[in-house]
Amino acid sequence: MGTRWTAEQVLSLAPDASSKSAARALSTPAPWSDTGTVKSLVWGRCRGTGSKPYQTVVDLAVPAYQCTCPSRKSPCKHALGLLLIWAAGGVPDVAEPGDFAAVWADSRENRAAAADGATRVAAPKDPEQAARTAARRQQRVTQGLAELDVWLRDQVRTGIAGASADAYRRFDGMAARMVDAQAPGAAATLRRLPQVTSSGPGWPGRLLAELAQLRLLVAAHERLGELPDPLAATVRSRIGYTVSAEEVLTTAPVRDLWHVLGSTESDSGSLVTRRTWLWAAAADRPALVLSFGAGGQQPDRSLVGGTALDAELHFYPGQPPLRALLGRQHAEAQTLPGITPAPRPRTVARLLDDHADARAQDPWLTVWPALLDVRPARGGGQWRLLDEGGDSLPMRAHRESLWPVLAASGGDVVTVAAELSDGWLYPVGVWPRPGVCVGGGGGLTRGGLVSRRSVAWDELVTAATVGTSTRALPHTGFHPTTVTATGQAADADPATHLLDLAAMESAASAVTVEPAPATPVDRAPAETRAVATERLASLLLQAVRLDRELAGDLVDLVAASALVLPTSAVPAFLDLGRDARFGPSLSAVVGERGRWLVGLDPDWAELLPAVPRDPSERPVDLADWQGGGWEPRDAYLLGLRRVDPAAARELLASAWAREPAEDRIALLGALEQGLGPEDVPFLEAALRDRRDMVRQRVVSLLVRLGGQLPLNTQPAFGRRNVARARPLVRLGRQGLRRSAALEVIAPETLDEVARRDAIVDRSGGFQKGKRAWWSEQILTRAPLPLWENEFRRSPAELVALPVAGDFARELHRGWAAAAVAQQNAAWARALLATSAFGADPSLVSVLTADERSRYAHTVLRSAKPGDATLLPLLARVDGPWSPELATAVVEYAEWLLPSALVRESTPLLRLAARRLPVRVPLPLAYARATSEDWADQRARDFAFDHPWRTTLTSLSATLSLRASVADEFRRSAP
Repeated sequence: MGTRWTAEQVLSLAPDASSKSAARALSTPAPWSDTGTVKSLVWGRCRGTGSKPYQTVVDLAVPAYQCTCPSRKSPCKHALGLLLIWAAGGVPDVAEPGDFAAVWADSRENRAAAADGATRVAAPKDPEQAARTAARRQQRVTQGLAELDVWLRDQVRTGIAGASADAYRRFDGMAARMVDAQAPGAAATLRRLPQVTSSGPGWPGRLLAELAQLRLLVAAHERLGELPDPLAATVRSRIGYTVSAEEVLTTAPVRDLWHVLGSTESDSGSLVTRRTWLWAAAADRPALVLSFGAGGQQPDRSLVGGTALDAELHFYPGQPPLRALLGRQHAEAQTLPGITPAPRPRTVARLLDDHADARAQDPWLTVWPALLDVRPARGGGQWRLLDEGGDSLPMRAHRESLWPVLAASGGDVVTVAAELSDGWLYPVGVWPRPGVCVGGGGGLTRGGLVSRRSVAWDELVTAATVGTSTRALPHTGFHPTTVTATGQAADADPATHLLDLAAMESAASAVTVEPAPATPVDRAPAETRAVATERLASLLLQAVRLDRELAGDLVDLVAASALVLPTSAVPAFLDLGRDARFGPSLSAVVGERGRWLVGLDPDWAELLPAVPRDPSERPVDLADWQGGGWEPRDAYLLGLRRVDPAAARELLASAWAREPAEDRIALLGALEQGLGPEDVPFLEAALRDRRDMVRQRVVSLLVRLGGQLPLNTQPAFGRRNVARARPLVRLGRQGLRRSAALEVIAPETLDEVARRDAIVDRSGGFQKGKRAWWSEQILTRAPLPLWENEFRRSPAELVALPVAGDFARELHRGWAAAAVAQQNAAWARALLATSAFGADPSLVSVLTADERSRYAHTVLRSAKPGDATLLPLLARVDGPWSPELATAVVEYAEWLLPSALVRESTPLLRLAARRLPVRVPLPLAYARATSEDWADQRARDFAFDHPWRTTLTSLSATLSLRASVADEFRRSAP
């Protein structure tokens, strides 16, 4: 068996987006049984809603699909899901195909043998009748094209200036006439023209070129009998004469190793057209395979980019021979790491020569395939592809198709497959060529290259726009070929002469290029970290599509392991930069190549503000601080804080007075990195800020710092809070037994210093509310060791004491807020032991990882259905969970499955899917719960639309994906 496909190659076969989503849900082994693969066959049984599982078989060599499900899509979701499992290595290799797979494979071989060896029994066509039918068809076409010729001349005679105002009325009527005349190719061109009139500045020139090409087609059809057979075949195909696939398959085949370069699709509303480009390794020539989807059907997507086929192609008649049908395949498709070396250099000069030859043979050719060994360059404000000889062509691509080219190259040479159209390259595929570099410098230096448009072209466009009845045609400034070919027609009808001149000029300009200097981009720095496998990257992308929270966890894992993603995956992950769930780990996993790529264009850096620099690097670009919004400035300040805390603090202090309040709050977060006593003077000064929100943020930093320092080394802020808090709480006696008790003496007033320290009144004006609110804030700000030192008791002993008076609630709430702000685990343990705080998630987050797990397990054992604190509590327990906690979660979920709280409890299993351990020895209850059979069986216990069904299926898929990632991670880890 050849190289396995990637998940992206599999999903490229999907007929629509819903099929992709459904296939991902079936990409876990849970619903599958009897799976296997041998040679080019992959098969399996998939349990569905019916009583019998669906039987699914895929022949990778074609590929071809068979499934007993009722879906009319090809491939169906079951075939795609099976292929995703196979691509991930989840289908075992066996010696013989399964029974139903063998039956299907044998039937295919029998049909193929019958087609090759048997003679068709159908009655032969009557040659005379066929000739009469063809003559009637040609007569109808001739009459229709004659009307089209008159219409074309009328357009330029009266002027095309108003075409944009009534485009559809103007062109649709003639398009319908061409359909009646059985000239669908001409009709398709006419229906495309309204889009040209709305294509922006310069549309009259583009419209004139299209009209002139139609006029040239009419003229060629008039002389159809005089043309050489290949050119006549080309004219017929452009007009819309059809050639049956049976006729094409009778032509001599061309066998070669055909590389599938890539595909593009266009959707006209009623018809989806897919162009797939192939390249012959030995013959070094291109081929085009077209597939169509009409009436809601999808085109054939079985040719997967990046694969290669040992196959026979049969070419349609015409010149140059380009469009082909796939014939017999001699081996299964295989995935190759690159394109076979060419016998001739893949240069810009060769491409232009081949394109010129092709346009000479087919003047209506608009797209030509390009296969170039080039490196990316910049010139004239454009991205260009530069070859070793210094020639380049501009590349027009969206970021989605441009980034793969740049990422794969890293500034070095790559093999790029593209479509050449109107002098621009549109990439469809890219393959790296390690160890090969292209020399720099240049621009187009090759002789004979002239400007794209001649001097006379603008005058022709002007004449066509206002009309030949009011504007004379130019006599000079044409390309030499135009003058030679049309000089003798100067006395002809002006409208006809204009169209002929425009046809020649547009054809001549299409095979010329405009020189422009091109400077190659600097090469990307070498990676300093180990590179993860392609399969690990593919699994991570599956995680992104399945659950972004899970994907964020896995990206963190990869970053912590000092791995970087392979270059092929970098663009897809850079697109996640705006998602805060991926955080700074994304910068680490995209590596040097990702940071190099983002740095190539300032606009891309703006698109990805959430991707900071590598934390180990010192920020050196002060422009990030001096300009733009707070996000790049915050990233710069944070990077500087990591390597030089004092410099970062001084930089923030120097700009403090000029910053808006919102930016001050955000930039203060950088001080959390390495917070220490040296920062106190700046923070004390910041307490004088006029905005309450800014002061509250400063207070949070000072409180955190105070909790880290002994009482005798507290800064001024801490000493002030100690002085306020000490008289607030006292230890006394209460009850008949005179047992120890605490009492809160709430303050009656608040001085100006306290107000400056951001102790505010939010009580609504009630005196008791004011005193309670002030008390809680003072208790929150006071260093917790104060109470241990003051009353000579441990946190547990203090929390256990009764509280006299009206402010017991404020005392415990203030202590709880202080424990969280100061990250004091001893106080958090003591407070969690009381019934007042229960499972407070914020207090739980202060505990160690093992303590959080044990605490959550204890709470879960006594939890009641619908407990709102349970999910936030479990969310603070990092995964993978301990076996004891995992068992408790699963048993709790099983308890809830049939209850009325199913919708509220669904997030519990979504969290469990990310936190449950995978493939470790566990108690029986958990082993049963996480097995794929259990998840699938429990899903089938509910109605088809029951919400638990989807959740359980997702649980099984997520656990299976995590297990695959764990296996691959062990193979990738350095």
